[in-house]
Amino acid sequence: MLKPHLPEDFQKRLRANFKQWEQTGLSLAKQGWSIPMSLEPRDVYGLLEKCATSEEVDAAFVRLYEADSRAVFESTASSLLACDPAVAWRPLLEQTFSAYRHDHYLVAIPALLVACEGVLATDAGNKVNMKRIVTKRVLEVEAKLPESLTALECRVAQAFVEELYRDAPFTETRPEVLNRHWILHGRDASDWTQADCLRLIQALWTFCCLLSGGPV
Repeated sequence: MLKPHLPEDFQKRLRANFKQWEQTGLSLAKQGWSIPMSLEPRDVYGLLEKCATSEEVDAAFVRLYEADSRAVFESTASSLLACDPAVAWRPLLEQTFSAYRHDHYLVAIPALLVACEGVLATDAGNKVNMKRIVTKRVLEVEAKLPESLTALECRVAQAFVEELYRDAPFTETRPEVLNRHWILHGRDASDWTQADCLRLIQALWTFCCLLSGGPV
């Protein structure tokens, strides 16, 4: 939250940076990516500054996770296995990460969707509408922490969930980004990529961080 005693010009710069960060995050969400919680905003800008297409964004994230013997992937995987919101899914995630290490990305996609939905539905009782569940949580965070980085990243996570759970009739053209309904109802083609697998791993870590009060 911005402090009222900060100089006005400094507050303006902070708000401009927040706006830029939010626009970047919302752009990523439209392309099927959540904010990478392991990176600082300046690192995300550096990662994406030369990307002109969705394909180039996908390639940039693959390079990030593949660099230095998959250091970022291994770090994220370890963090997820130790994260309280994902504890119920630990056995599934262990096998999913093993599949990823063997380049078996197809089997990882449905498993990661199940884990993402399970984490999002934490303490949601019998509610099943993920978009409404996430919207409720975003409103709660914004009420407690207005103009905060946490609230901003919650809004971007909400935009990601809106894309993932977008209504997409099976009689129409296949969605351009991953769609939960097409995949888990068996309507999608099983030609998902390494980038698709990473976008769900990254999303799961985003959800866990926001739910557990982790790095934001």
